[in-house]
Amino acid sequence: MPRLSELGVAHFTHARHALADYEFESTAGRSLVVREPVGVCALITPLNWPLNGISCKVAPALATGCTMVLKPSELAPISAMLLAEVLHEAGVPAGVFNLVNGDGPTVGAALARHPDVDMISFTGSTRAGIEVAKAAADAVKRVTQELGGKSANIILDDADLKSAITRQPPQCPERPYGSQLIRLHGHTAWSIRPFSRDVSSRRTGHDCQPYRRCKIPPGIPTLCDPSNPNGWIARWTG
Repeated sequence: MPRLSELGVAHFTHARHALADYEFESTAGRSLVVREPVGVCALITPLNWPLNGISCKVAPALATGCTMVLKPSELAPISAMLLAEVLHEAGVPAGVFNLVNGDGPTVGAALARHPDVDMISFTGSTRAGIEVAKAAADAVKRVTQELGGKSANIILDDADLKSAITRQPPQCPERPYGSQLIRLHGHTAWSIRPFSRDVSSRRTGHDCQPYRRCKIPPGIPTLCDPSNPNGWIARWTG
């Protein structure tokens, strides 16, 4: 897995390359289609992978000519502060990039309902995303959201389940945060949530208890199995 600093640079590099040949004007029949900056963007990011989450919002906003207000998680604000210094030293004009710190219910909510904000890009919990969407609705702001509980890998009936859960999850960059695989079997779905070994070793006592009551299919490794080296949790969900 690349270092977080490298991921941050990669987002700005990709934005620069995309900008080099992006067609902001094109024709559709006899019409001219012009793509313009949406305006002021409120960018709200979570605590996990802070520099990555911040850069993947700030870089395209800068590339397309938008001004922005970034609100990082109050639990992980330092990456945003360092990025603000980098952009200042790089000569980004005053007022293009703006940083505010604070919690979601106070600062995040104020950004979501502010009349001068044209678009909101939010990454966080489903609960908070619902509140952001409600706050933005009165002004019909554009809202894009990346919420919790996504990025499932779907495994069909005829797949080798044991092979799939031991091969596929390590390829997922979200692995430490518990992305899911969903096994479809008739009207039943099995949700298998991977955790890295160091995380699972700290959480065994906490996470294992709820799953002992579940009927785990034979041959499927679970976090409760001391012989399991990978730290899988298998849960019946349907």
